[in-house]
Amino acid sequence: MSSSAAAGAPKVKPDEASKPAPAAPLTVPETLKYHLELIERSIASKDPSLVQRVLRYANHIRKHIRTAELLEFVSSNIGNGEAGAAARALLEAAAALEPAAPAPPAGTDDASPAQSSSSSSSSSAAAAAAASDAKAEKPAADADAKDVPKRKPVPLTADSAPERAMYIGLLVAGVAARLGMWEPAERHASDLVQAALQLSRRTLDPLAGRALQLMGLAAERNGHLPALQPMLLSIHRTASLRHDTCSQAVAINLVLRGMLLQRRYLPAARLIEHVEATLPLDSSAQLVRFLFAKGRVLSISADYPGADACLTQALRKAPASTGTGFKQLVQKHSIVVQLLRGIVPERVVFAGIAGSDGGDPDKRMAAALLPYLALTQAVRRGDVEAFTACMEAHRSQLEKDSTLPLVQRLRRTVIRSGLNKITRAYSAIGFADIASLLGLDSAMDAEFLCAKAISDGVIRAELDHDRGCLIASAAEDVYATARPKEEFHRRIEFCLDIHTDAVKAMRYPPGAFKKDEAALMEARQREDEEAAFAKAIEEHDVFGEEDEEDEDEMDM
Repeated sequence: MSSSAAAGAPKVKPDEASKPAPAAPLTVPETLKYHLELIERSIASKDPSLVQRVLRYANHIRKHIRTAELLEFVSSNIGNGEAGAAARALLEAAAALEPAAPAPPAGTDDASPAQSSSSSSSSSAAAAAAASDAKAEKPAADADAKDVPKRKPVPLTADSAPERAMYIGLLVAGVAARLGMWEPAERHASDLVQAALQLSRRTLDPLAGRALQLMGLAAERNGHLPALQPMLLSIHRTASLRHDTCSQAVAINLVLRGMLLQRRYLPAARLIEHVEATLPLDSSAQLVRFLFAKGRVLSISADYPGADACLTQALRKAPASTGTGFKQLVQKHSIVVQLLRGIVPERVVFAGIAGSDGGDPDKRMAAALLPYLALTQAVRRGDVEAFTACMEAHRSQLEKDSTLPLVQRLRRTVIRSGLNKITRAYSAIGFADIASLLGLDSAMDAEFLCAKAISDGVIRAELDHDRGCLIASAAEDVYATARPKEEFHRRIEFCLDIHTDAVKAMRYPPGAFKKDEAALMEARQREDEEAAFAKAIEEHDVFGEEDEEDEDEMDM
């Protein structure tokens, strides 16, 4: 009986038996302690990449950490100084706004040494519930935000490393921003920025850049981001002198954001022209923001090819799993710019698919692009009435997206598209009929529009003013023109730009060249010995020939 049971038992392979059991995911306090250990290692080795590694997973901690857990962690790691007291006061005000549902464990990110890679659906549900509760209790948030006392900039405490205090302060300000307490979050982030300006530590630069970004976000939500422009320019000047690339890029992007909010496109264009060649854009997030701002400025200045290139590059470099709202806004501007160039976007773009090679559709992206799908259909048909009706129906959304000035320019594109269809359908048609088909006021307006379209090369036709009609010419063979060569050249330039950006983005660990220094010295010494040996052999051969010649002369 036992032998049969043993025979029926599943056999365990030796490799499987030797494998250790998977480690349990870390809790929130354990993950935070591990992050502080990474920061300490970064300080000891003077390597800012470890701090950047911690910041990559700070968003996950900020979204799921409980206020009580963070309050306990602040009390045990910052101390009883001014910064610790200010952080505890802010967390106590935020604790009243936090929902009572328990948060999911924070052991799903890759910053801990042993963690599982799958994320549960309960975490996203909890985050959605927290967001809905925060919106429902927004009046209470504003009331509690007023109870937080205003204070002067608090210096970082001396009893702990500035990087540790800055990281914990970022978590505190992020929790306040998550709960809608934008004014206290802005004040706390501003204190962190002012404290970082008093120090000059390279390991503090990534944390200072993140604090500056959070301060700009809170200031935008509070409605006074443009008022911070003098301070941001001063921070950029200080960061440039210290070679702080993180704060330089963040400060310039915030200044551009404030100018775009005020619709100051000409100063924004001058600023971009001045800083584009020297601005360090090592961070992909800051590069994407800069490309989007540049694309918007170029689109307003009617440089549609340049704007299309910047917006397309911003979409390609945007993160795949986060930043949904930002990618929607970039995609909306890209669609309008392509329509202004006379290019109809592909249907998969409006389905929320990233490219024509397929993929899972994004329902939120597809729902956000529905007004622009209606506009594209009206432009493609050349229907002026449908375009006008669609623009008026979605005017509020277009104003919110800041695309209304560009959409208003599309009326001429709609008329040109209609004229192009008319010339392909009719060999000759009167101006009055063109006016009725395109919804124009009079035949004279139709004649003027036809003359402008012919001069711009949109249509191939001739005007017969005496007969009052438009005579279409024969269709042109596109392969007999230079357009295929130009398109091929454009694609080659795009591939070369991707290669150049990839080379610029390559990073090497500090001191990597020292590992092969001994081998290089040995190789050089060996080369010197071989050269000396070759020179000795050559001299020996020369002297040997001279001795033989002397012996021959003596024999003679």
